[in-house]
Amino acid sequence: MSEYTYQDSEYKKRLRNEVLEKSITVAEQKKQAVNARKIFLNTTKPIDERLEAAKSMGNFTEPADIKKALAIFRDENQPEIIRSYAFSSVAGLVLSDEALMQDAIDALKAGEGEGQIALSALRILQLAEISSPDMMERHTASFKDALRTVVDHKNKNLRSIALEILAMEKDEFAQRRLLESLENKGEELIEPEVAIQFLAYDLHANYYPVLRQIAQNPPNQIAKREALRNLGTDVESKDMLLETVMNPEEDPEMRHAAVTALITQAPELAVDSSKRIIIEENGEHLDELKTALLNTLVYTEKRATSDRPENLFLETVSAESFNQELQRLKVSPGSAELKEMIDIYLNNR
Repeated sequence: MSEYTYQDSEYKKRLRNEVLEKSITVAEQKKQAVNARKIFLNTTKPIDERLEAAKSMGNFTEPADIKKALAIFRDENQPEIIRSYAFSSVAGLVLSDEALMQDAIDALKAGEGEGQIALSALRILQLAEISSPDMMERHTASFKDALRTVVDHKNKNLRSIALEILAMEKDEFAQRRLLESLENKGEELIEPEVAIQFLAYDLHANYYPVLRQIAQNPPNQIAKREALRNLGTDVESKDMLLETVMNPEEDPEMRHAAVTALITQAPELAVDSSKRIIIEENGEHLDELKTALLNTLVYTEKRATSDRPENLFLETVSAESFNQELQRLKVSPGSAELKEMIDIYLNNR
């Protein structure tokens, strides 16, 4: 028999202890969840205590607990926030029960009080679209109807989620309301920049005048950026986009957004103007813009056609002279990010 006695390494001891600690932690969490459910379901307990318990109770799985939770959800005498937690706690059951699915849609459409119950119902329904698509498809019409109903709800978060879902579905009602929101500040449903993003899911030509107006007279810079980004297919915006790109007084982020839009309809203009900015405009405050423009050129320069437009007022920058200027920029004062992007651009030629 060998005289060698095997001993666990410190690593194995530590690993075994970690597994043991983790198992104790999981067991403790389960115990806390069971206790939290008892507190939450006890309608005689103080509201604050029940709300605190809701944070750690998890989902109900026991039939008796589910029955109590649903009773709380349907009890209009219970506080709205408590009812919303109760419904969220049975989300798993909703995803497999037609009647509860309809309850969720009805709760969304009702939009009671501050909208907390409707938000809980909407989150469950969003989950159902992923995990129970067949069942959800049978409720598509009533779901969309409920979403349209809460577009005017005072709960901004509820409005925003409903509008985005409808916009992604290219819903005409949502598109019209978003456009009205942009045209009339008194009818603002959500922030103008968010409204533009939602309209972009199904951009129509008749939206362009509103986007041009926002780009020229923006309520804020973010809305202006979003408007510029979405004017790339509007031929009437080409001159405005080019002016924005070539205006040294313009915010660099707006200039880059305009370049990105210009690429769609006039890639040769976008390329030429970008190169002019990079090699002719000076100042370290432009390093970030130049870096972004070079990055854009790496992926889009080949899209520029050899046919020059008749009204092109920018003299074409030759590849050779541009590359020489980039080499000069590389050894000049400037950000490390710009110099790194110069290398990337040159290596892709």
